[in-house]
Order: sequence, then structure tokens, then C-alpha cells
Amino acid sequence: FFPNRKESGNMTGNIHSIQSLGAVDGPGVRYVVFMQGCPLRCVYCHNPDTWLTEGGTPTDVDELVRKALRFRPYWKNGGGVTVTGGEPLVKRNILSICRGIADIPGVQELCLTTNGVLLDDEVTDFCNREMHNVVLSLDGRPEVNDRFRVDAAGNGSYSRIVPNFQRFVAKRGD
Repeated sequence: FFPNRKESGNMTGNIHSIQSLGAVDGPGVRYVVFMQGCPLRCVYCHNPDTWLTEGGTPTDVDELVRKALRFRPYWKNGGGVTVTGGEPLVKRNILSICRGIADIPGVQELCLTTNGVLLDDEVTDFCNREMHNVVLSLDGRPEVNDRFRVDAAGNGSYSRIVPNFQRFVAKRGD
């Protein structure tokens, strides 16, 4: 996502798409950023075109912030920005773009949605400091989750994500 630095020093990365006035990806009206890339191949995925890490539109933090600011008047009553995918954590540099978004005046809620496969202590600590809302995506009991939420080899994800979610919740403390 953000492997290159532009000369201005901003992180750049591949954005699959943007939904400027989303209403289902967090509280209030949302500016929803769909990142490119995902380690899972969920049977019901609404965005299978986000799975591959190749593709998307190279976008730097400043450009994304400029685009988002146009929609700031709609973020009243708890609205804000959601970063989702694909899976935003595919590249660790996603944390840099989240910092840039968190600094936008008027963002009342910054939300990250993750399937948990790549959720680790670094991301957990960042989310606890910077994120208002984190959506941890799980499909219930192991047999249900593993039927629908598989990796590219067809393996279930429950045993990989549940320990990550448990650590996240324990550290979150709320």
C-alpha cells in the first residue's frame, strides 16, 4: 500500500476506491477509504476486486486528506472516516495514513475495520492511541467462520484471528 515515499515525504499507497458519503461503516456519515489487498478470500466478500495487492490508485496522504476535507460538513453527529478494504493492515504503513486522517479537523470518529489476520501488538497499541472505533470482523463459531473466511489456500482463519482479537480487547480495556 504505502511502500514509496514521495519527495514531499508523504507516504503513498494504493486506494481501491472511496465512498464519500457512507452510512454503514461506522457511526454517522462516513468518508470510507477502501484499501487494496487482503490475505483472506471470504466467500461472501463484497469487494473481491480488493484482494490482490496490485492495483488501485496510488494516493499520498495529503491528497487523501484534501479529498476527504470536501466532505467534512457531513461528518456532524459523530461522523468521520473509516479505513477498510480489502484488509488495511496488509502493509504496515497504513498506520501513517491513519495518523494523517486523524489530524483532519472535524474528524469526530476514525474507524478501522480489520479481519484480524495481521493484527499485532504494534497495530493494537496504535489503535488504542489513535482510533476511536475499531471493527474486528469475525463470523461466529469456528466451524462457521472457517467455512466462509478462508485464505487463498482455502484454510480457515478462526485459529489465527481469535487470539489476535483477544489480545486486542484485553489491551483496549473498554
